[in-house]
Formats: sequence, C-alpha cells, structure tokens
Amino acid sequence: MFAACPRLDPRHGSVQHALQLLAIRIQQLSKEIAALKQWITKIVQGLSPALLKVYGVGPDSAASLLIAAGGNHDRLTGEASFAALCSVSPVEHSSGKVGTAA
Repeated sequence: MFAACPRLDPRHGSVQHALQLLAIRIQQLSKEIAALKQWITKIVQGLSPALLKVYGVGPDSAASLLIAAGGNHDRLTGEASFAALCSVSPVEHSSGKVGTAA
C-alpha cells in the first residue's frame, strides 16, 4: 500500500493527496532508519566487535550498552559492577542495630 500511495494522482481529492504525502514520508523515514542502522553497526563493530557476536545482542542493544559503559569500561569486571554502574544493584538498608529486643 505504501508503495502504491506515492503514485496516486493528487488531483483526485485531498484524502488521496494526504495519503500520497504520508507514503512518501514513510519511504523517506525507512531509508533514514536503514542508513542510521548501518552507521550504528559500523561504529559498534569498530569499538567492540565481540559484543555483536553475543547471542541476542544486535546493533541497537550493543550501542546502548557501550553508551552506558561510557569511559568506565575498565571498571566493568562483571554483572555486579555493570548493575552498580547503572544504579540497579540491590543495596542493603539497615538501621545499624545488631541485636534483637527481648
């Protein structure tokens, strides 16, 4: 449908004209998405090609992980350190009291 809409004759009504304009914009955005995905993939491959080989990690996820790690990648020694960097590690809350009341 999106491929057919740009070829509609705009003289046949405003609805068809609107559909034509929307279809053209969708095609433009689809091309932009494809170009950006290639660009992101190229950057990620240059920074951490092994990350893209991990099952379930694509260019978008890999880019997000690299952004989260930022300049602190040397501090990431495991899952716990990454969770701490992202502020999602569990923190024990205690009052400091050791004993129980009798």
